[in-house]
Amino acid sequence: MAQHTISKYRRSLQADDFDLPVPDDKLQNVASRARQLYYQRFELFCPRQWRERPAKWPLSHHNRAEQLKWRKITAKLIVMLIDPGRYIVDQFQSEGEEEPSMPISPEQLLSPKRLKAYRASLRTNAHLKQTASEFREMQAETRRHVRCMQSLDGATMENACVDAITDPDLSLTWLFRFCLARSLDRAIFDRLAASYEREAAFEYMWDREAYDKLWKLWLPEEFRKQVAEIYKQYFDIVTF
Repeated sequence: MAQHTISKYRRSLQADDFDLPVPDDKLQNVASRARQLYYQRFELFCPRQWRERPAKWPLSHHNRAEQLKWRKITAKLIVMLIDPGRYIVDQFQSEGEEEPSMPISPEQLLSPKRLKAYRASLRTNAHLKQTASEFREMQAETRRHVRCMQSLDGATMENACVDAITDPDLSLTWLFRFCLARSLDRAIFDRLAASYEREAAFEYMWDREAYDKLWKLWLPEEFRKQVAEIYKQYFDIVTF
């Protein structure tokens, strides 16, 4: 899709006085989070192996080789349209409650068997039911928050909705916040939507089939048409 089309779409969301976050390193931010989740889960699920870990394990955030390894792993997952954080958590959850005898290494995360199993899990009825349930819960939480703001604080509907969209304590995903903002017809909500667009694109692309089935009427049509290009441009991906 042509670059000018993307630019026109984004201009429709953004205002000159709205300050959007600028990442320091697009891939490294995601890779650092993935690495952090991996070692958190490893310590939780494999306490014995963690205590007896070989001295050669490079855990320092400043270790160049470690950073490059996780950038490579993360880059491959992103090109395959897989959420690195969710994927890593899923690998440890699949081990069950008992301590695994042979914990997975970072390199094993990219095994074809694990990738295939993860993709298959996103197409199960259980996953679709969970996604639908999470959506209903977010809707209910938003309604409660708006009613509370109106009744206790005397907030207008517009201010209550702004507060709901931006409140970090609410269990709302980036995609939900983006779609909610886009559904409200005020300039301020267009600007809020712009601030969540990037993360919303990630979430949508990482589970597109489920969202298309369950959120079809909730997702802005122009966003669905542009989202793949937004994702590719952000991560400098030529093709999937």
